Amino acid sequence: MANCEFPITFHQSVEELVARFDEAITARGGQFSGDADQATFTIPTARGPVEGSYRTEDNTFHFILTAMPDGLTCHKADNTFRSLIGSPPDLSLDFL
Repeated sequence: MANCEFPITFHQSVEELVARFDEAITARGGQFSGDADQATFTIPTARGPVEGSYRTEDNTFHFILTAMPDGLTCHKADNTFRSLIGSPPDLSLDFL
């Protein structure tokens, strides 16, 4: 599978959003390592892990997913991460 890449523009505090990512990912038993500039993560799902990274630039997260389970589309992954940024946020990280 080729990498899945997508940008997500935000208007909240980047530190608040990074804390939200960390909370949601670790609550699912995943691993999050990073800060407001860049991070890597692994999120377990029933069909296999979602793995990737982001970097931030000009109020935009630039996500690159390097591993996704069968059945997960790039569009669905994009929407799932957008739901974390939304107000109110959806912390479930429901990829499937």
